[in-house]
Amino acid sequence: MKISDLRVERVGGMARLAASICWEDSDRPAGEYYYATPEEFAQDVTPAPHAFLCAAIMPALEAGEQRILLEDEVCPVLQENLITVMQLMQHWNRLERAPLRIEAKTASRVLAAPSPRAGLFLTGGVDSLATLRVNRLQYPSTHPGSVKDGIIVFGLEVEALDAFRHVLKSLSSLADHSGVTLLPVYTNIRQLNSDWRFWYSYFMGAALSGVAHALGRRLSIVSIASDYDIPHLKPHGSHPLVEPHFSSYDLRIRCDGITLSRLAKIRVLADWDLGLQHLRVCNKTEQYSADHLNCGECEKCLRTMLGLLIVGRLDATSAFRRTDVSEALVAGVDLGGNVRPYYEEMLGPLEHMGRSDLARLLRRKLAPAGRALALRRTIARFDRDHLNGSLMKLRQYVRG
Repeated sequence: MKISDLRVERVGGMARLAASICWEDSDRPAGEYYYATPEEFAQDVTPAPHAFLCAAIMPALEAGEQRILLEDEVCPVLQENLITVMQLMQHWNRLERAPLRIEAKTASRVLAAPSPRAGLFLTGGVDSLATLRVNRLQYPSTHPGSVKDGIIVFGLEVEALDAFRHVLKSLSSLADHSGVTLLPVYTNIRQLNSDWRFWYSYFMGAALSGVAHALGRRLSIVSIASDYDIPHLKPHGSHPLVEPHFSSYDLRIRCDGITLSRLAKIRVLADWDLGLQHLRVCNKTEQYSADHLNCGECEKCLRTMLGLLIVGRLDATSAFRRTDVSEALVAGVDLGGNVRPYYEEMLGPLEHMGRSDLARLLRRKLAPAGRALALRRTIARFDRDHLNGSLMKLRQYVRG
């Protein structure tokens, strides 16, 4: 893979960091990739290749590229960190190939922000709002770790402009009242690999870190809110062993919130009315409107509404049209995948508050998923111990 023609340009009233990316060992088309911000943030766009190197290294590794060649200088700290994160991903996903070679001149200086400044990725979800709330409670406003910027990205999760405008409107109100500058970034970097399974397994932290590096002239530390707490951490693209290794000497990337479970985060938000009114947890972006960003029926909405019900705040937020959770709603939602920990911690509190009907139903729905998970783990252990990972390799080959 080659990353070349790095440039900062003005396009349609936006300041844009752009580069050309060309595949060498994979039959994929070359393309122009970019990070763009409104003109008011033009001075913060950083003319360094780190934004593209961070975002491209996981797609290149997964595709079997042998190297990444850059025309521009790269921070030696970032180069070292990326070797570590590549080896982690190879170990977790049983990729039998050497880490990519990063072929670039070593930078002898840094492009640091003129003064320490902290930011976080602010989506409106439980994880990011809890990160902001904890930051506000623990850091004096004069401390360099006090969050000053909230980054919201178009092109990673939200990919329709109309839906993104609704998100911006909601988050702008939240930011104004929280003392945070809302910083929109528009990018097409996810087109390097748009598969959602790849996003979860490899790409999430890498892509977000690329966005952060595009603003390296403004920021010195950026937080990415963790989706799991310590007891439930699992190898995937957003992990406390992964995201900090996308840091350079001048920009530190943090994985934040791993000490708090999902229900604990909702408890953190329970007495923050502003945060409750601007919750956005739903991924059904096609249903977004000026009045509502949450459908109230999908799995992410269900887990959030149950948490708010437990802490006695579901009827205190306008983020959802419902003020209660019915058995019919729980029965209609698929609880497969990696969401089991979120519901297991709610069983006891639901029974304690007199909603044993919901607790019983959740247990019944979680039981098949638990058996399937146990079977997958047994097969994985057998594959690792007796088949040298052959089943995992076959699975990856079929996916590819």
